[in-house]
Amino acid sequence: MRVLKIVIGVAACLLIGAGIALGVLTSCGYSIPGCSQDRPDSLYVANAIEKAVNPSFSTVQDIMSYQQEVIYDYSTDEIFRNMPEDVLSNVATICVKKFGQFEKADIVRTYMASKDIFDNLPSSPIANDASSPDTTTQETANVSYRYEVDTVDGKPVYTRVKEERTHER
Repeated sequence: MRVLKIVIGVAACLLIGAGIALGVLTSCGYSIPGCSQDRPDSLYVANAIEKAVNPSFSTVQDIMSYQQEVIYDYSTDEIFRNMPEDVLSNVATICVKKFGQFEKADIVRTYMASKDIFDNLPSSPIANDASSPDTTTQETANVSYRYEVDTVDGKPVYTRVKEERTHER
């Protein structure tokens, strides 16, 4: 009888110990191989944000590469921020037709590739919406001006066509 009590006590201690060990392992981020977590824990997210905000470097080349990325991002942001609204509308129209879905960097690259053209386009008659037709009309007194949009070598070309009215209403 005494041996039976010892065996039951040892078995109970082993079960309790196994339960505690299982609880400690699963609550401290330990994952069982083959199982996946649906959401990353908050420590993982905090570390990812910290790496993005304050990166660590192991070589001088890493530092130089990071500096070039920061300079590129800053210049892209600066060009995008300083682009006049009508020019941005024109460039965005071209990007919509060319890429479909695009990023800010695509807008800046398209603008910089044809900066002289975009900066010298007439501002008022250009369509503000990518879904508008490629021909717009501006009317004054007895004269009507029509702007036709065409692309040559991937660059927008705007042609102003003057049409005089023969009668008035």
